Amino acid sequence: MARRVLSCVLLFAGSLAFAPVAAQDRPAKPTSAFIRTRGRWLVDDQDRVLILHGINLSGRSKRPPFLPEVDRAGIARLRKAGFNSVRYLIVWEAVEPEPGKYDDAYLDKVAERLEWCREAGLRVVLDMHQDMYSRKYTGDGAPVWACIDDDVPFTKAPGTWYLGYASPAVIKAFDNFWANRKGPGGVGIQDRFVAAWQHVAKRFRSDTNIIGYDLLNEPYYGSDIYAMFFALAIELGQEFDTKTKLKFLGFMTNPKGAVEFGAYAVKELKRRNALWRILDETSGPAQKFERTVLQPFHDRLVRAIREVDPNHICFFEAAGGPVSGTRFRTAINVPKDAHGKPFEHTVFAPHHYDFSTDLHFPYDGTRESVLGEIRRGASAGDRMGAPTWFGEWGAIFRSSPEGDRLVRDHLDAFDDLLCGWAWWSYSERLKDLSFLPMLGRPYARAVAGVPKRTACTEKDFHLEFEPLSKGGETLIWVPPSLGAAVDIRVEPETKSAMWWRDESGMIHVRCPDGVRACSVTVMLTAKPQ
Repeated sequence: MARRVLSCVLLFAGSLAFAPVAAQDRPAKPTSAFIRTRGRWLVDDQDRVLILHGINLSGRSKRPPFLPEVDRAGIARLRKAGFNSVRYLIVWEAVEPEPGKYDDAYLDKVAERLEWCREAGLRVVLDMHQDMYSRKYTGDGAPVWACIDDDVPFTKAPGTWYLGYASPAVIKAFDNFWANRKGPGGVGIQDRFVAAWQHVAKRFRSDTNIIGYDLLNEPYYGSDIYAMFFALAIELGQEFDTKTKLKFLGFMTNPKGAVEFGAYAVKELKRRNALWRILDETSGPAQKFERTVLQPFHDRLVRAIREVDPNHICFFEAAGGPVSGTRFRTAINVPKDAHGKPFEHTVFAPHHYDFSTDLHFPYDGTRESVLGEIRRGASAGDRMGAPTWFGEWGAIFRSSPEGDRLVRDHLDAFDDLLCGWAWWSYSERLKDLSFLPMLGRPYARAVAGVPKRTACTEKDFHLEFEPLSKGGETLIWVPPSLGAAVDIRVEPETKSAMWWRDESGMIHVRCPDGVRACSVTVMLTAKPQ
């Protein structure tokens, strides 16, 4: 019974969610050919701010042959659809199938697909992915030899896949990973993971098309989830009357009804305007895990990567995927070197899934509510003085009016916050979904200055920015299926900017030297068939 209750509340919490070389003290600076950070922005070799609209390449990346189900032509189509980047999944099991033995043939196949991305003009974030720690537990990530679960039996949870995170075997495997328990050859299991990342970084350290490395997908709490569970249970107990608590208990005794329980709880708390208050009041255990376990892990991993590769950005996530950052407030901070100094060229990379996506009820949000949720993550990046990039969002795999509205509201919110993102995820079905044109709607890909505001409607696209003192070329993506008339206003008004549009649909805006402000409005029209 206790295990069933835990599984169901973990759904609620999770969907309210979800020996290396010593690092140098002062690693070398990346060369200008690589993407880097400046304050809250990603910048290219022309000092232009880059705004990433990307997509995750997943599919068979999580299981043999550990490669996404997309060919060269498919990757080229992603650029034509409006994306400018991809989050490319790799897994530890594929990199290191045996302890200390790396599969360079696999990395060669990865490199081949990264070359396809380069040819298509798509920048890449390499993501070391995991779900439920390993394929041993019906997820993906760690090789079986790295699953130290103390022989705790694993039983697949009925219903929604992420209930597997409640399995004692999965929890034990994570606990032993965080504790760096010795595994094969007497080497700490976390040491093996860090060394595997070093091997990957050595392989790709000269690739200027790679933006950087996403350290670990959705790091999970292990047994600290129990403290989160009890904090949430106590708060819910104080919130609801006996009749409602008995109704919740009826859901909780049946794991197959866990999704209904979570949906009911979220809707009821929203109705009471209590959801975000309760999440804030119960964030303590999640934040403790981040401060005491996840932060030291990020610190040592970035130190190890920078030892062999000073060129690429390191993307770090909050714990639990969407649980922390946009739901539970995150306490994570920028990874630090051995002297406690924050590393340069790092990016905060939370995930965000709307409750309706996780809990399978119709989307009931608004543009304003979504903006408030996403701002919870973006404000953490602002607190750290780091760029924020949402490495996952979406997870809608069929067309519906509610889904279209969800996508539009999220895109508007990302624009308001000037945040980049990567859609979850690519499949051949994507081309048939009604919201694909929205994902490829107009946006500023590269801004020769500091963006101040961007917005897109069906009728127009608007960008305001402070241009670089040296001038430069700003790129605005407009689908070639749309006609575009461009109005540019600059300060001082005695100066003027130029623009032109290339065959791909891209609008090029060039400001002269000495412009203090620039406003670009693109009026959009449908081209005749």
